[in-house]
Amino acid sequence: MDDKEDYILVSNGDCYAIFEREGMELIEYCNGKSPYTDISLDNSYYAGPSNYYESEGQFVKNINTGEKNDKSALSHNARKVKEKIKGHRQERRKKSKTENVVPNSELLVAGDPGPTGSDIIDADDYSFYNRHYMTNYEFFLEDEQLIRGHNTGMTCGSVAAQLLLGYNNWANDGRLIPEISPTGVRLLPLGQNSDEMRAKPYDAIRRSTTSEINDNGQIDSFYELLIQYIDPAENGATTVDVANGIELYLEKCVPSIKDDFVISHSMLEVGAFDDYYVEQLKDSINNGNPAIAGIIMFNEKDNKEYEKIGHFVVVYGYQMVVYEGQEIEGFIANFGWDANYSHVWFNSDWVDSYITIETTHEHIDQPLKMDEESQTEEGVHISECTICHRTAADWRHTTFAYEELQKDIGDDYVRSKHHIESCSCGYEMLRPHFFDYENYQSLGDEFHIKTCNCGYQVIEEHSWRMYSCFFCSQSGARAE
Repeated sequence: MDDKEDYILVSNGDCYAIFEREGMELIEYCNGKSPYTDISLDNSYYAGPSNYYESEGQFVKNINTGEKNDKSALSHNARKVKEKIKGHRQERRKKSKTENVVPNSELLVAGDPGPTGSDIIDADDYSFYNRHYMTNYEFFLEDEQLIRGHNTGMTCGSVAAQLLLGYNNWANDGRLIPEISPTGVRLLPLGQNSDEMRAKPYDAIRRSTTSEINDNGQIDSFYELLIQYIDPAENGATTVDVANGIELYLEKCVPSIKDDFVISHSMLEVGAFDDYYVEQLKDSINNGNPAIAGIIMFNEKDNKEYEKIGHFVVVYGYQMVVYEGQEIEGFIANFGWDANYSHVWFNSDWVDSYITIETTHEHIDQPLKMDEESQTEEGVHISECTICHRTAADWRHTTFAYEELQKDIGDDYVRSKHHIESCSCGYEMLRPHFFDYENYQSLGDEFHIKTCNCGYQVIEEHSWRMYSCFFCSQSGARAE
């Protein structure tokens, strides 16, 4: 933002690319309209992926959000972006002169089984601190009954998209994945939306996006549908392929709610912005949303050379791991393989790209009426959105009504101590009487009456504190 021409924009209306001018480094590419369309390039500024600005006097306005900032306040960040690009270019040129490139040990040491190495580790294997899970992270924990399809080869982008869309269907908008596709193919398990399953939000069938789970395995129509949108040739998808495939799914299968979802993603796997991508993933988790992380791993071959392995995973937490005196930041993820890889940790230096999804849909919840068997689950209250029919466990009942015990329930002592409290979901519980200070009424100089919310009343003597009753504030001479 120093009024120098630092970047070059190339656009043909259907796609665009942004290059760093000095070294012609490709910084950003996207199949879509340029963010600078209809804006004079003489007044345009760029501060890295998704940070597009136009000049308005002494201010610059973010083209995406409309937020205005003082030009000088953003110039520091813009300089940092330029320095990162320059450093990345110099590092790559330096590595290109080495015949056998060995990855930085802080990123990965091939063959090392620890958290700095190539082996995937369980998130609980080493000492850790500062662990942060998103709400409802339990959705991604799997047992032998997988909630999505196996990664059978080069389809990790489709598996990650299935997990991410599956979570959003389960937690954020129950209309996101229809039971039956527009072409008549079943996408979700039979009975997933039954009364029984709706009352069990964490059941594998309720969380699943496989169309059938039976003795013969899984029929995974939703996963196969996503492959057609993301990577039909199954040659391996890019970050842009996965993001565009998700958008295409929304457009083709759920057009009525596609505008309720906002998809953000890195435009290209560019090492200069890896720290920015890490922060985007952490921000998504902090906001209660999982995200897709594109990662780069290295594999040591027999001739001691190293090959890159790209992969997509879904992250739902992050933590610091302590290993041999090192403190290493990393993410907790479902790796998209089998159930043993649903709660693993990986070094955040592996991050190479990101995809996040947010929804503008707001739930309008009401209690889900449950049968008598479900009502016996102490402490569990199930609510359901009246619009998208997502169900959620609130884990505690909310008192809706109080009822005095009838004479045929228990003895006089039980009735004198307890009443029935009812939750709006229909669950009933035996609770002790509660007498609020506002429900004490004086009956004269000697007694007052206290009334519970259920209507049960007790007459008792005043409790004097100097010249007034502590409960009903009756004034008078203190009894000797």
